[in-house]
Amino acid sequence: MGETQVGTIKIGQLLLGAGLLTGADLAEALEIATESGQLIGRVLVMSGFVSEEQLKAGLSLQEKLRLNQISIDQAIKELTKYR
Repeated sequence: MGETQVGTIKIGQLLLGAGLLTGADLAEALEIATESGQLIGRVLVMSGFVSEEQLKAGLSLQEKLRLNQISIDQAIKELTKYR
């Protein structure tokens, strides 16, 4: 995940790291979210890039990362189960 600080990892980065999302899909979703003012998670699901279940799992793991309950590697490993 490069130099990303654990406390600041974004949901798109997490889903991308787990292989649930491509870079192109993330870029498109970010553009839509910016233009529409919608949350990136909503755009990812509505565009069919990820499922609701994948998003919920990612958000749950993102929170655990912010609370330093798990490592980025653990979060990515857990998320790969949702492929």
